[in-house]
Amino acid sequence: ATNAVGSVTRTTAVAIVSAADRFVDNVNGSDSNPCTQALPCKSIFQSLTGAPAGSTLALADGTYTQASEGHFTIGVPDGVTLTAMHPGAVTLADVDLFLHGSATLDGVAFGMSGPPGSNTCGSISASGSPTTTYTVTLNGVFSNCRNWLGLGPNMKAVMTPGALPGGIYTTGFGNGGVAQWISLFGNAELLIQGGVLEGNGTGSAY
Repeated sequence: ATNAVGSVTRTTAVAIVSAADRFVDNVNGSDSNPCTQALPCKSIFQSLTGAPAGSTLALADGTYTQASEGHFTIGVPDGVTLTAMHPGAVTLADVDLFLHGSATLDGVAFGMSGPPGSNTCGSISASGSPTTTYTVTLNGVFSNCRNWLGLGPNMKAVMTPGALPGGIYTTGFGNGGVAQWISLFGNAELLIQGGVLEGNGTGSAY
């Protein structure tokens, strides 16, 4: 902006929305909406209904729970990306994402809807098919939950710290060495590329 007394420059981010993008806002959205940016859906469950492979779900800030979703398990189709509009400001609590193929999660936290120790955390579970290996990309995903990630045979996951403060995936996790942070079964693989797993000194962080 320029006039006779000088000029001022400001920078803003512009999001390019594709036809496959869907928007979710569990405070201001409605599941009767078309899941557009102007008219977002309320639940992740509804936004995934009929979502084509390659869809990106943009999640508004907030905590998504079994109560707000209306379901305990949310099936995620192959090739879908779930991304927080503001990394770290979206929490999935007491709902399980069941991956039906490859998927990407970006900037999402897994937490509890109840008090600490209530075991009401959000989680991810997935298994590949006997003939197909699926991949899971976890970028800037935070969790202080037990068993928040369970990968079955023929699943490969890559975890990077993304925008996590200090690159810390978990803070003070531990429960006397009897609680797992993640569980891998069969030939499942997890590659952690940088970042910190921070325990509380009383038990294993993974």
